Amino acid sequence: MPTKARASHRHTPFSFHNFKFSRGMTLPEMLIVLTIIAILLLLSLINVQKYRIKASDARRKSDLAAYKIGLEHYYDDNKCYPDPSLVATCGADTLQPYLAKILCDPTSLTAYMYVRDDCNTFRMYTVLKDGSDSDIEKIGCNNGCGPDTNGDGTADYNYGISSGNTNAGSPVGSAVPGTCSLAGGKSCYAGLCSVCCPGTTYRCNTNGTLCNPDISCSQGGQ
Repeated sequence: MPTKARASHRHTPFSFHNFKFSRGMTLPEMLIVLTIIAILLLLSLINVQKYRIKASDARRKSDLAAYKIGLEHYYDDNKCYPDPSLVATCGADTLQPYLAKILCDPTSLTAYMYVRDDCNTFRMYTVLKDGSDSDIEKIGCNNGCGPDTNGDGTADYNYGISSGNTNAGSPVGSAVPGTCSLAGGKSCYAGLCSVCCPGTTYRCNTNGTLCNPDISCSQGGQ
């Protein structure tokens, strides 16, 4: 009776190059796939961030457009644009019926910068996070616009609206030297309005050397 030949078993040393996953994928192939997945996830996160920036900027533009309508209606009825104190508190109803509530930046949750030079002129500013937005250049804010509130010598905003008799992109004012001769080479009192500055609409910077335009100083600011 013929006997079956005994199957011979050959044992080969384990090697990652010979290792096969259950679906026939080698380890290097799996690493390539994982790398591709990681890249796709990273790209998706970047796209999500870009979307969030565009969405928040769209909200800022929409808010300022709503302000433009409300402020013009207010002017029509009162022959003067509202006092800055009326647009300073987020969510307040101080501009009803012209605006249901005071609108504020969707990210910082702070009031938009509102500048009223006089009863007949206003400007309102915000910062668009997408610095490449074409509207920034259209309104003349590509080099910054609005007041310099932090005293660094540059305008703090890049987008805004204004009454018809002015331009949001026009300078609000520029820093000027203080008018006093004080110890340590200082020319004004750091952080104070008006004192040693050429008028009531200036505030001394933190170094005590320059007076920066600050509309709040003319409204009783200290």
